[in-house]
Amino acid sequence: MNRPLTPDGNAQQTIINTMAWMHTNAKEGTYARLSEYHGKSGEDVMAWCEEVDRVASANNWRDARIHTIVAAYLRGAAADYYEEQRINING
Repeated sequence: MNRPLTPDGNAQQTIINTMAWMHTNAKEGTYARLSEYHGKSGEDVMAWCEEVDRVASANNWRDARIHTIVAAYLRGAAADYYEEQRINING
């Protein structure tokens, strides 16, 4: 039996509703892992920032804590820059 590659309208709505409920009710955790960022040439900072958004959403990280959590994934020049700028970031 060949099944469609995409769910029908009812299944799509069920998936959307389930994801919305999970986002609202889920506890903060580490369900998805964020890759490290070093600030080296050749690294795509915009792609990494998009990854941060996806991982933060998947892990239900609160806005007030995202920069603190993300700082733990910075290495090398990126970590050095964060340390220099931390007072400006944290207010």
